[in-house]
Amino acid sequence: MMTARRRALLVSLTVGVAIAVGVPLVDLWRACRRLDSEACVWGKALWPVSLALWTAVGICAALVTFFIVRARQQRDVARQELGR
Repeated sequence: MMTARRRALLVSLTVGVAIAVGVPLVDLWRACRRLDSEACVWGKALWPVSLALWTAVGICAALVTFFIVRARQQRDVARQELGR
């Protein structure tokens, strides 16, 4: 059985990884529609920098998501207790 905290952690990690890896991949995919374009060459050259930057953004997004999900879970528990 998955606890509420684990569920919030799973959701936040999913959001963080999607941002950290997904955004640079989509950016590179868009730039490399033509393999000989200058944007593609620069995108491949700056891939490590882009990945590091978006990993930092993904970590921040994961933290924010975790706190939002936990707050909503606690609010729902409080509503259920008041309803009894």
